[in-house]
Amino acid sequence: MPVIKIPEFITKILLCFRLNFSKPQFENFQTYITGLVINLEARNIQDIADYNLTYEKDQSSLNRSLTESPWDDNELQKLSYEILKEENLKKIKQNDNRPICFLIFDDIVIEKYGKNIEGAGWFYSNKEHKDVWGINVFSALVVVENLPFPMLLKNEQYYKKEYCEENKIEFKTKIQMSKEVVEKFKGFEGYHIIVLADSWYPEKGLINLIRERSYDWCFALRSNRKTYNKKGKKIKLSHLAKSLNFSNYKKYEIGERIFWATSRVIVLPEIGTARLVLSKEQTKGKKKKDIKKANIKFIATSLDYLTVKQILQIYSFRTKIENAFKDMKLHLGLGDCQMIIREGIKKHLSCVQAVYNFVYTVALTRGIEKEVKTIGEICLYIQKQFLISALNYCYELGKLNKKVDIEKILVSNY
Repeated sequence: MPVIKIPEFITKILLCFRLNFSKPQFENFQTYITGLVINLEARNIQDIADYNLTYEKDQSSLNRSLTESPWDDNELQKLSYEILKEENLKKIKQNDNRPICFLIFDDIVIEKYGKNIEGAGWFYSNKEHKDVWGINVFSALVVVENLPFPMLLKNEQYYKKEYCEENKIEFKTKIQMSKEVVEKFKGFEGYHIIVLADSWYPEKGLINLIRERSYDWCFALRSNRKTYNKKGKKIKLSHLAKSLNFSNYKKYEIGERIFWATSRVIVLPEIGTARLVLSKEQTKGKKKKDIKKANIKFIATSLDYLTVKQILQIYSFRTKIENAFKDMKLHLGLGDCQMIIREGIKKHLSCVQAVYNFVYTVALTRGIEKEVKTIGEICLYIQKQFLISALNYCYELGKLNKKVDIEKILVSNY
């Protein structure tokens, strides 16, 4: 869908980013952001430049803006988060008794095919259950129960240690990336902060940092993680699970999902006391007798005073970041980056983070957060507003007896 004229309400939000850029940089940023939102099938730089009829430069200028221009992508991510946070807080429910803020970590492998992409490598994909060639992206998402929309705090490419050594750049593990987020995170005053993550992240240093901040944590654990038995001997969690009868498990309904779970207070080496929940999901079509053979999910938390159902409910919020990855890939061009230069990929990831928050900011400032619940619905709303703006522009030109190429304007995905 071509951009003829940017709607006024879009321009108003984009101007919040103006001070982060020079005038030429801002023009390129504006073009790239709008292109990620409204171009459903064409999100490479050439098509984004071609479809924006207000953009009078060559696509090479847009390309250089991502690969060479010295604007600060970290400041962009910080600002986009703060803008959405401010709009979210305007919608806060009064007298709400659930002041919980979740800080969620996860990473995703974006499959690629080019062998010359800087930072690409073989990474294990949870979706494919095997190593795939691509780039690995670490993300941090903030979800507040009584606010309308989640807020994406961070998108950062993870590089393997050998790649960092070859290219003389700082190597950071995903644990270090998580620590940086926790250290810089400014929570919501009066809210209870709970950090959520899968089994990759429960590490002594990170958990100690979480404790120092007076936050709580709820992480998945691998089955080979060690704890202590009654005699003080180290055993794997899988061995602990085998020692329990299925009669110990009780049925819990979390939303539309059914779990059978039990819990124990355990001691984790180097971490300390935690409550462990062992759960098995009863998928559709499965009977109770089939659950005995189902895989066990191990969830550990510092929230040892909560019930099993409450812990399962809290950990279920971790799926919010998986949904964010799906939204960014399907609607916002996360996987469409054709950059091969590291700096270009880095800035593309920052722009995707910014546009994720931007889309939700549009919904809040337009007062449509109750009508549109998903990013796909909000993107469709924005696309329609661009089309309406284009048609109004053509109508005004027509009144001035100026020629209008209606066929070019109506090229869209509708």
